[in-house]
Amino acid sequence: MHHLIYVSTAAQPLSAEELQAILLHARHKNARYHITGVMLYHEGRIMQLLEGEEAAVRYLYAQIEQDPRHVGVVKLADEAIPARNFAQWHMAYWEVTATDFAYAAGYIPLQEWAPPPGRLSEQDTLLLEALRAFVLPEMV
Repeated sequence: MHHLIYVSTAAQPLSAEELQAILLHARHKNARYHITGVMLYHEGRIMQLLEGEEAAVRYLYAQIEQDPRHVGVVKLADEAIPARNFAQWHMAYWEVTATDFAYAAGYIPLQEWAPPPGRLSEQDTLLLEALRAFVLPEMV
């Protein structure tokens, strides 16, 4: 099993209808490739975690990198994992508000965070905890 986490910025602000259309398409495509994960959206910024077989995850990420609706795509994590963290969702979604960030332990505003060199396993842990806090609040 493999996961990949990235952040990007929407080339243009997305309306609720556009986000729903993107999610519907992503869920169908992810189901076809047996991909699960979660997407967070806040004021034009996107964070997404994809998990599944490595080849499928890399294939979908390559498509995302080429998608003109994204700019500044930055990969934060790309590594093997022992098991899925979001097995029940082909693409969970959470539109995050500014107040939601206060609940994420260790949160640093994206514009202030610089990825450290080398492996990001400690940061992966923080990212997954943030994702869990947004998507699975009963587990926090």
